[in-house]
Amino acid sequence: MRGLSLFLSSGANQGIGYHIVRQVAQARPNWTVLLGARDPAKGEKAVKDTGLSNVKMLQLDVDSKESITHAAEEVKRQYGEQPLALLVNNAGRAWKGDAFDTEVFDGTFKTNYYGLLDCINIFLPLIPAKGRIVTTSSASSVRALSTMSSEKRAQFLAEDLTLPGLTKLLEQFRSDIADGSWEAKGWPKSIYGMSKVGASLSTRIMAKDMPRGITINCGCPGWCRTNMAGDKAPRSAEEGAEMISHIALRPEDDQSNGEFWEDKKISDIKREPKPWV
Repeated sequence: MRGLSLFLSSGANQGIGYHIVRQVAQARPNWTVLLGARDPAKGEKAVKDTGLSNVKMLQLDVDSKESITHAAEEVKRQYGEQPLALLVNNAGRAWKGDAFDTEVFDGTFKTNYYGLLDCINIFLPLIPAKGRIVTTSSASSVRALSTMSSEKRAQFLAEDLTLPGLTKLLEQFRSDIADGSWEAKGWPKSIYGMSKVGASLSTRIMAKDMPRGITINCGCPGWCRTNMAGDKAPRSAEEGAEMISHIALRPEDDQSNGEFWEDKKISDIKREPKPWV
């Protein structure tokens, strides 16, 4: 891992993603650390704010497959044969308040689930043997799983669940929101939580078929003070970033794969939820 030279985090011009970039750049000063940002101007400002010479901006909008493809092509063009040692999928979206309809579903899932999968699939060919993928998920996925009906929970946690099967279940959630039957059918009232169910369980599923010994894990940064989560959270964005950076920079001989991490250790997504910290 130390001999590999590229790192990329999406959603990194502010909040948790920004601090992940700073932490990795400081820990790996000989690497080129790519700060993925939807808005190039905001991305360039964030790069300048780091004060670190090994941090570079990469325009990347995970809501757009075209943007992701272009970003991957830019990485190949600018950095040639340098392998992408680490990919952190940090971009995320959440609606504030109690909004709960198909518009909220579409906007949330476009970033948190479909954009996530596109980012992994498009950048995967650039990741070398024993490279790493890490996704910023959330304990909201644990809460959503724990509050859905036992029948639905069993479907989501089935060992033989495939990625198309997971997507079909999540699309059924949207359909049941659309016709108003979601509560009667045992769904939790959390679109964000269900999008993170998608992030956490897709990690578990994709780990089974990763090529070249690549590992994929996800983790919860905790409830952090960010623009998305508000200013009442107990953790700073920097503290939350440490939870994700720890997974990315764990020792080379740690080949954990398909795991859900909390507080710098592997957790059980099937557990009962704990109080937010």
